[in-house]
Amino acid sequence: MRNYPRNLHVKREALQKLEVDYPELLPTRSDSGSSKWQLPTLWLGTSSADTVFHHDCCDNFVLMIAGTKRITLAPPTDWRLLSPNCVGANAALCWARVPDPNSPKLSRKLKAVVDDMHKIVVDLQAGELLYMPAGWFHHVKNLGPTVMVNFWTRSTEQVGLIKALKDLGR
Repeated sequence: MRNYPRNLHVKREALQKLEVDYPELLPTRSDSGSSKWQLPTLWLGTSSADTVFHHDCCDNFVLMIAGTKRITLAPPTDWRLLSPNCVGANAALCWARVPDPNSPKLSRKLKAVVDDMHKIVVDLQAGELLYMPAGWFHHVKNLGPTVMVNFWTRSTEQVGLIKALKDLGR
């Protein structure tokens, strides 16, 4: 019922074997020479795997290698509505009170929350890249077996897509 392996951090050499590299939207190094990225994470998912509605601390680029994932997003402006419980270092990982916004078995109270959300649903397919800014809530559901790589920026490098696009135009 879970993704296997979970949080398998991979180095650039392993990515190259999958013919995958960091998104070109951001440089891999800062001006000081330090990496702007955490180690990428490879996810192999079963057909029934999903990830509870949450948000991350850092900008996230999701690259589908095989299969399709349905990703339900909600902006940070839905924070109060979703009443998240934050955990971890600096309370940076926040779980929404609605575990699965697409569940047909939601209570009346949780259904009202989902109905008021500014929800966006995306079916991410092999070869596609999705950018999720830090703080955006997301629920992830496999629509079959999947292979995916996440690229998270470091928390000090929450640069955002707008800055990345401006940097490309230097």
